[in-house]
Amino acid sequence: MTNKKITQTIIFFSCIFWGLTFLYLVFLWATKNQYLWYALIYGVVFSAVVALILIAFKIKEKKDENVKDVKLIKKDLKFSSLNYNRFENLMIRLFGTMGYIVEDIGEEGNNGLILYKNKKKIFVEFDKEESIEKEAIIKNIAKESKKNNCKKGIFIFISDISNESKKQAKESDIELVDKKYLRELLLSYLAEDWQ
Repeated sequence: MTNKKITQTIIFFSCIFWGLTFLYLVFLWATKNQYLWYALIYGVVFSAVVALILIAFKIKEKKDENVKDVKLIKKDLKFSSLNYNRFENLMIRLFGTMGYIVEDIGEEGNNGLILYKNKKKIFVEFDKEESIEKEAIIKNIAKESKKNNCKKGIFIFISDISNESKKQAKESDIELVDKKYLRELLLSYLAEDWQ
């Protein structure tokens, strides 16, 4: 029997009890019986017990709902095991889960995505390679953002980036998403723990 059915059953029998108790109290009052107060106290105690039982079932029901919402986390996933297409598909899944409409405008050697949400366009470029020159990518993101009328640009990378590249991104109003932040997003939205 589910918690909901048990709760409904308790409420049903409590209503019957209260109906009979009310009739009994009316009878005792009409006959000026000395047991009126005892019956009244019994009814109040019974009501308190029923209320506590119903509260306990509601709390258990809420906990059960929370357990259903917990996602199983996929572990032991490695960025290094992904080729270009699989990494791009991971980015598309991530942004799709975040509520964006994703358009892949990338060509061979160009990892471009345009994200649409709330009438805003965002240009995204990503890189999973260690040795690629970040300054050139940041310049390309600024150029592509303007070319595609995007509100802003985002650069996603999983390798280290120089202070000079960070400065250039800030000057070009490009948001940087490093490996740590990307891992947090993937864990939060896809329940996947990437290394």
